[in-house]
Amino acid sequence: MRILQIVPGTGSFYCQNCIRDQLLARKLRALGHDIVLMPMYLPFPDEQGQSCENSPIFYDAINLYLGDHFRWYRKIPAWARKLLNSPVLLKLIVKNPGIMRASGLEDMTISMLQGEHGRQAEELERMIDWMKKEHKPDIIHLSNALLIGLAKRIRQEIKCPVICSLQDEDQWVDAMHEGSRKRIWEIISGKVPDVDAFISVSEFYGAKMKERLKIPDAKLHVCHIGIDTDEYFPASQDNGHPTIGYLSRLSESCGLGVLVKAFIILKKKSKFKDLKLKAAGGITGDDLKFIKGIKELLAQNNVLDDCEIITGYDEKCRLEFFKELTLLSVPSIQPEAFGLFQIEAMASHVPVVQPDAWGFHEIVNLAQGGVLYSPNTPEALAVALEGLLDNPAKLHALAENGRKGTEKHFSSGRMAERTLEIYSKVSWK
Repeated sequence: MRILQIVPGTGSFYCQNCIRDQLLARKLRALGHDIVLMPMYLPFPDEQGQSCENSPIFYDAINLYLGDHFRWYRKIPAWARKLLNSPVLLKLIVKNPGIMRASGLEDMTISMLQGEHGRQAEELERMIDWMKKEHKPDIIHLSNALLIGLAKRIRQEIKCPVICSLQDEDQWVDAMHEGSRKRIWEIISGKVPDVDAFISVSEFYGAKMKERLKIPDAKLHVCHIGIDTDEYFPASQDNGHPTIGYLSRLSESCGLGVLVKAFIILKKKSKFKDLKLKAAGGITGDDLKFIKGIKELLAQNNVLDDCEIITGYDEKCRLEFFKELTLLSVPSIQPEAFGLFQIEAMASHVPVVQPDAWGFHEIVNLAQGGVLYSPNTPEALAVALEGLLDNPAKLHALAENGRKGTEKHFSSGRMAERTLEIYSKVSWK
């Protein structure tokens, strides 16, 4: 089967969608399928050597941003715009806060969702021409519903089914100005007929999007994210000190502030004098002020030396990150459809401590490799963390359960098989 996955890049931080799509592509390719990953907006971190060089970057962020904000730029000749569509330049501009911030990009998001009727219609035709000439697919798989504006025109011209994954679109749309949010959700809902099947990463998020987008039962499927569990090894228990880990974008919305405050609470107890905190996942320009404030808070409480905050994101070091951890917690304050970091930690025999909410509840209960707490406050998190750190036997049991649960429910093989099963249920009409 010839499959084309259209995947937006982020360029500078831990991107769950990017990792999911690249792992799926790698597994499907191993099963004998012909897979092409087509990046949009920005390059995305190279997952395990998965190359995307066989497809250009479409809707590159520089030209998209300039064209949306400056009318005169839309008259620039195509050859001049092409000069800016450079992976090197695109990696540099992710430091610009405006590029990665939902607020302020409402008009551009609406235009993208309008597809062939939006301001980027010319780029859509360029994308379709490339598909016809370079890779005529049997299936086209959109990474998320914010790309749904591409579906109708692609179906018309390529004449194959279009599949759309569902994961955390609400984090982008609901961060926008109130006046635009309702319109954007209405546009996405109105384009549901243009897609042959939707694949949610969790039962929780599938139910949420079914209600919000009015997706028919026959079109909605669930496929949990899976990872290559054989690539994850047990964390070292002999590093001399317990370490709490955090892996996600280093932002307030992803809960780093909650975790840091919980860590400070624990460090006030003498029994946790050797406790460490290690946080990674990358940043955007919007996060710099927040990170500065976090470091100041840690310094004020005399625990900055016990923390390692890694602002640069290196995809290749991700697997190594878990080897030094005792626990992992990403106490997000925004809804999470799944939480890929959970299964990566549990595959590494690292129990997780997560808010009892959203996709976290579903994943932790399936894998049985962590504890849930409520409410999502620093105080409640500190209590949950302390309960595990004080109970080595429970820590060990959760570590073993989490590894087995991840192998059973969240393997990349299971994800690929389920995805192929869904593909087989759709046909070109």
